[in-house]
Amino acid sequence: MDHRKVGTKTDLDHVNSDDQSNNPGYTAEVAVAFNPTEMMQGANFIIGYVQDGRGYIRDDYGSRLTSHVSDESQGGTHDVVLVMGEEKNGGTTLRFTLPVNSSDEYDGKLNIGGTNTILLAYGGNDSFTSVHRVKTKVETEF
Repeated sequence: MDHRKVGTKTDLDHVNSDDQSNNPGYTAEVAVAFNPTEMMQGANFIIGYVQDGRGYIRDDYGSRLTSHVSDESQGGTHDVVLVMGEEKNGGTTLRFTLPVNSSDEYDGKLNIGGTNTILLAYGGNDSFTSVHRVKTKVETEF
């Protein structure tokens, strides 16, 4: 069974988020992506994992329909801040903040007060480039 949770809170400048998977055997990477134009393309990806008790996080861009690359590799900036990362009770949790509207062309804009498309994924292994084993798409308002 898929147990997936994302909690978000916004202030005037930042989104504060928990990205959590809770499936036995899936203590690997977790990812959330905001507002793709088509499939994964154009989305602002936040992807991370916990390894040996330490959290890792990266700011990515949906470069193609089914792939993403780091913003920095495209000349953009790393705009996400990892607040906390942990593996506990068979799940991975990353808590992070990111600007609502950064100056990075690879981050896109969040629609505060309106509908946002969010991609959620996890599985694979502790890596920024592993294949997502479980994924879903939701629409929500911030």
